[in-house]
Amino acid sequence: MSAALPLQKNSCYFSHDADAKDDLRCAFLIDDMGPEGYGIFWILVETLRGQKDYRYPLRLVPTIARKYNTTPSKVADVIQKYELFKLDEESFFFSESLNRRMSFFEQKKKQQVEAGKKSAKVRQAKREQQLLELSVSDSTERPSNDPSTIKLKETKLKETKRKETLSLREGFEKFRNEFKKIYTKQEFYVNGGGFDGIPLVLNLDGLIMNARNLQFLPKKTAFEIWDYLYNNQSEYLLEVS
Repeated sequence: MSAALPLQKNSCYFSHDADAKDDLRCAFLIDDMGPEGYGIFWILVETLRGQKDYRYPLRLVPTIARKYNTTPSKVADVIQKYELFKLDEESFFFSESLNRRMSFFEQKKKQQVEAGKKSAKVRQAKREQQLLELSVSDSTERPSNDPSTIKLKETKLKETKRKETLSLREGFEKFRNEFKKIYTKQEFYVNGGGFDGIPLVLNLDGLIMNARNLQFLPKKTAFEIWDYLYNNQSEYLLEVS
């Protein structure tokens, strides 16, 4: 059995329909050019996905043809004859379908980042408020340099941390169970940590796998992803509600 491919940090992702081949335009393309034409179509879409603005100059069609062992005329036919791509005023071609999908993907990605930042600020503010309340309470009871005061502060701080840890653990387990109900055997994505655009999936035991090569993630990486998912849980749980 061949070794699985390693994860690529900057791999580009885009969604597409499983029955894209049955679109009338693709059906005409396949009828005229066979599987080779359909393969050229997806090479072009993947090429567009790799561009910053999702468009590509027509003048570089020969470069694509040479790279993928086909002819410039065949690549040009796929671009221009089947209404699968559009041309702009600068002689760049693009895909309206890809642009719509990437607009949705980028919006969702931005929402996840904002949700993560907001969640982190809330947790930080809560911790600071707890410490402040402890400090104010102790200062009104005893002198701050009193050994018994110092010991009481340490005890209260430890108890606060213990309760906070217990609360976080219970909250995480609740979230993890809900997440497993929704995403077991269903692909999901995270933003950051080298996994942008890489489809992930849970197996029946709740272990995270790379959906591309079906490899389990290293334990440390899986912990980092679970932390990200928990901090952005509103995005993931609301998404399918």
